[in-house]
Amino acid sequence: MKAKSIHLQTPFRKGWRIFVVALLCAVAVTACKNDDDDPVVPVSLTPATVSLLTDAQQEVTISGGEAPYTVSANTNATAVKAEISGSKLTLTGLTEGTADVTVSGTDGSAAKVAVAVTNEPAELISIADLKAKLASGESVELSKAIKIKGIVISDADGKNIDAKTAVLQEASDKGGIILQFAANHSLKAGDEAEVTVSKLTLAKVDGELTVKDIPVANAVKTGTGIITPKATTAVNVIANAATLDGTLVTLGAGNFAGGDGKYTGTLQYSDETGSVSSVVADGAAFINTSYPALTTGLTGIVRVKGTEVQVNLRKADDAVSKEGYIMVEDFSGADVGYYSFSSSSLNFQYLYANYPKAPVTDFAEQHPNFGGGTPWNFGARLGGRSINYYGPIPSNSPDADFVNTGRNYLQATPLFATASQTVGDYRGFSLYFIFTESFLQKAKSVTIVFAASKDAPAYTELVIILPKIRTRS
Repeated sequence: MKAKSIHLQTPFRKGWRIFVVALLCAVAVTACKNDDDDPVVPVSLTPATVSLLTDAQQEVTISGGEAPYTVSANTNATAVKAEISGSKLTLTGLTEGTADVTVSGTDGSAAKVAVAVTNEPAELISIADLKAKLASGESVELSKAIKIKGIVISDADGKNIDAKTAVLQEASDKGGIILQFAANHSLKAGDEAEVTVSKLTLAKVDGELTVKDIPVANAVKTGTGIITPKATTAVNVIANAATLDGTLVTLGAGNFAGGDGKYTGTLQYSDETGSVSSVVADGAAFINTSYPALTTGLTGIVRVKGTEVQVNLRKADDAVSKEGYIMVEDFSGADVGYYSFSSSSLNFQYLYANYPKAPVTDFAEQHPNFGGGTPWNFGARLGGRSINYYGPIPSNSPDADFVNTGRNYLQATPLFATASQTVGDYRGFSLYFIFTESFLQKAKSVTIVFAASKDAPAYTELVIILPKIRTRS
C-alpha cells in the first residue's frame, strides 16, 4: 500500500493536514507488515536436554524468535557456563550439578535447556543389572556413575500416566523400569533415551522398583525405536508381576468389566485364563469414552500397585474392538463315538444326566468374550429315539464328499424299535441347542447349519422347524 497525502487549501489548517498524512502513513505501514511478514516463531533450542562432563562443552542450536539472543536465566552458574554467539549457545561444564539455561529473543519469546554436569563418564548398564542393585530392603542410593538406555513405552500424550513418570524398556525381549522425574519430562513414546541415574535413589514405591527424583536433564534422547509387546495371559502376568513390571504386553481376546461401560477408574480385563486390573487415570485423554464390548486383545504396561497387578492402556487404541466376534462350534471337544437313546419319554433332566459329558469344546475358556459359564451352557441336546454320532465322518461314507476331512460332526439317525417299523413311524427326533441368557448376552446372532445325510436312502426329506427361543438365566 502506498501512502497518499491530502492537500487542504485553508492555510490555517496546515497542522491538521500534516496529522492526517502521518496517520495514513502509519496505517499503510501496518497493513504492509500484516500482508507480507510471517508471524514470528518463538525461540526454540535443540537439543532441549544436555548431559556434560566437567570441562566439556556442547553447542545448542537456537532457532525462531528474533536475534540478537541473550541468556536471560541460568539457575546454576556454578555448574554451567552459558555463552551465545549468533545462533549458537555454548554450554561448558564447570562442576557437578544441574541447571536450567533460558535463552530469550528480542521478540520476547524464550526457551529453556536442561543441563546435567557429572565428574566422570557414566557406565552404561542393563536395566536388569540396575534392578539387581536393590536385592533387599526398600531403597538404595546409586553412588556409582551409571546410566541406562532403552525405549520409552509410556505415552505422555495419552495421559494415562503421571506427567513426571515414564516407563523405559531396554528391548522387546528384556525388562523395563519406572522412572520418576523431579519435574514434567518431555519424553515421548518411541523415544530412545539414555538416563543417568548416578547419585539417585532406586526404591520400591508401592511395590514396584522406581528410580526417584531424576533431574529432567539426566534423560537425553538418542534416537527412536520400537518395542514389540510380549504376548502373554492375565494369569501369567499376575504370576510373574515382579519380572514383568514396566514391560509392554499384549493379552489375548477378552472383555472389560466395570465403569458402566466407560474407561474410568479401575476396570477388570478378562481373557481366557483369568482377569487383571486395568486403571484409567483421572486425566487420561480417553477417560469416560466407551470401551468395546469385545476385544481381540489388550496392549498395556504392567504395573504393580501394592498387591494389585495392572495392565494399563497407554491410549484407547490399545484395546482393539472386534464387535463382529464369531464363535464356531465344531464339536471338537466331543467324545467321539455313538450314543443311543431309546426312551420315549426323555426329558431335560434325563439328558442332562445321560448325555456325553464332553459334547462341545470348553466354551468358557475358548470364547471368553461371551462371559463366564461352563460347557453345559452351550451344546446340542437330542431326544426321542435316535442314534447320535459325534466325530469325523468316515472317508467311505456317502457324506464324505460333503463334509470337511478331519472335522467333527454331529450325526443323528432315528432309532427303530422293531424290524416292522418304517421311517414314517419313527423318523422324528428333537434337537435342542441350549443357551444361557447371561452367558450369551453379548452374542449378536446364532446360526445352526443342518444338512440331510446321504447315508440312508430313505431319508430324502429334511424338515426343519424354526426354533422357539427360550432363555435360561
